[in-house]
Amino acid sequence: MTLSILHPEVAWRDCESCQKFVYDEDTGQIVIGRDRQPERRAPGCLAPCRYRRGCPKGTPEAQLTLTSQNQQAWDHYRECRAVGEFPDDAIVRRHAALLHNVEESCKSKQELDRLLNVLQVLRR
Repeated sequence: MTLSILHPEVAWRDCESCQKFVYDEDTGQIVIGRDRQPERRAPGCLAPCRYRRGCPKGTPEAQLTLTSQNQQAWDHYRECRAVGEFPDDAIVRRHAALLHNVEESCKSKQELDRLLNVLQVLRR
């Protein structure tokens, strides 16, 4: 869940495709070459997950993604939140509270990252 909030540019990216093609790391889109085709990675040019800094999603062998059940819970929570209606169910309430806390933590991290970026600019 934090991956889709903090790093949407890679959250839905297919790892196999990323190994083959170059992606714009800011937008998450495949880079299109002059021939109007997806740009293939040059031989020896590794995907971001293979470098020290890595990919927020992990590696193809050890992806940091949600299980299908957790993805369903996340999708259900977002749908309920969007329409402002949650079923009167103890499990839904518990999951909603947990997911809300994760969302708030992500917002705090995003705000902190923005402040740190401003401080770095001011130091220059």
